[in-house]
Amino acid sequence: MQAIQKLYSHGFNNIELSYDNFSYYLKRGAGLKELMKEVMENIHSFNLNVDVAHLPYGEEIRLAMDPNKLLNVVRDFEIWFKFYSEIGVNLA
Repeated sequence: MQAIQKLYSHGFNNIELSYDNFSYYLKRGAGLKELMKEVMENIHSFNLNVDVAHLPYGEEIRLAMDPNKLLNVVRDFEIWFKFYSEIGVNLA
């Protein structure tokens, strides 16, 4: 998570997490849980505050319109809410 480390080294204590950053790594084969763990470790090790974090959008929201996929989308969002809660996000 070089971006988080760079923000810290430049004196930023409060950050915003974009879903686009997660999406970038997920499309390249990163596992969501491992990615979340790495982000969490960086945030905690640098004692950063996450003021805002963005939830998945786009395709994830379109899937929720299908009654057969809605439950899976809700479960995916539960993972994000739990993660954001664990890193102390103020606004999602």
